[in-house]
Amino acid sequence: MSICQATIKLYVTRDRQKLRIYEVNLNHQNHDGSEIFFSHLPENRKLSPKTTKEVADQLKLKPNKKFLQDKIIRETGKFPTIKDLQNLNANKINRNHNGNDLKEAKKLLEQKGADVHILSDGTDFHGLYFSTNDMKNSMKAWPEVVFMDGTYNLLDSKLTTMILMVEDSNGISEIVAIGLLANEKYETIKWYLETFLQNNQEACTRMKCVMTDKDLVVRKAIKEVFPHVSLYLCLFHTLKSFSKQIKTKEMHITGEDKDKCLSILQSLAYSSSPEEYDKIYAKFCEQAPTSVIDYFNKNWHNIRDEWTSYSMVNGNLDNKTNNRLENLNGKLKQVLGRENTLIEFINSFFIWDRSHNIASATKAMKNFYTKPSVNNYSPCEQLYSEILTNKAFEYVQKELKAADFVTILHSDLHTHHCTI
Repeated sequence: MSICQATIKLYVTRDRQKLRIYEVNLNHQNHDGSEIFFSHLPENRKLSPKTTKEVADQLKLKPNKKFLQDKIIRETGKFPTIKDLQNLNANKINRNHNGNDLKEAKKLLEQKGADVHILSDGTDFHGLYFSTNDMKNSMKAWPEVVFMDGTYNLLDSKLTTMILMVEDSNGISEIVAIGLLANEKYETIKWYLETFLQNNQEACTRMKCVMTDKDLVVRKAIKEVFPHVSLYLCLFHTLKSFSKQIKTKEMHITGEDKDKCLSILQSLAYSSSPEEYDKIYAKFCEQAPTSVIDYFNKNWHNIRDEWTSYSMVNGNLDNKTNNRLENLNGKLKQVLGRENTLIEFINSFFIWDRSHNIASATKAMKNFYTKPSVNNYSPCEQLYSEILTNKAFEYVQKELKAADFVTILHSDLHTHHCTI
């Protein structure tokens, strides 16, 4: 099909100040000349300055763009595409030339009441640490188990968002520190943890354990900064690592061998006592190929106190994985989105944090005003249920029920020893 012959021809005047039309052909052919076609031309989809500003403000709330598109069409008669709205949002971001300015970010964090620490060598930026009074109070109140993990793609500068988190008395996850790290080298991770220690010195003396994945750099830094705490490996990541590292080709084993080994290793991970572990380990050494045994002994056997179920009991509040932190990371990404500038990240984070604090306070309030109308509690259980949160009572009730199967033969109140 031939193209439309309609044309408007111009030339530049001698003084180069004007364009003069010298030929016009308005005879349109071979295309739809309807009003719909006309209204969808790029120049006719353009929004007025006032509407553009209103839409830009609405885009800050991260609305469903199809609903926003429909609203614009109904109110203005314009027909912007979804791409137009995305470009409008991108242009808004690009106009914020201070979006990744470190001084502006520090100033904004301080305005929001955060303590800010920056690691640099004079020319290169390595990390930014911040925490608020609420974060410090959470650490002070619930320091027993600290979860640590990094999440990615929240910032367009590719910084890693390193999070430290605790579990409160209602079972809610509470962030206690944020690190925006340019790298995950030992020196940077150690600085991040040391800064956290300096800001929470008393609370850190009451830490019982830290839950992480099997990142050797992170583990080394934790052991250096917090030598008194137990270091636990996320059970989910442990099993995932087994499956990833045991390879049929490299270890010269069959797929059946791999499946059998993974089954035994899973039993080791879930073993309920050192004796059960030793029994399963003996079976593993008898049945597994030598290459798999060598891998396991080199990387896992000597640190079994860090990843077996029976050993993860020192203040971890029944947490054997980092799942609660990964769930929190997912919620952060739902609100913050991806590829934020520093300024956008900070503003969006505190929007999320405010909403999270409201939810936490609401749940805490319900603990005081909502109690089971009917229960089968013993007198002792009833007493604890009245003074503890529902989450805390779950732990105590579990121990009280277990005590029914224990007979105390002798106890000494002075030495706090007993024979059962």
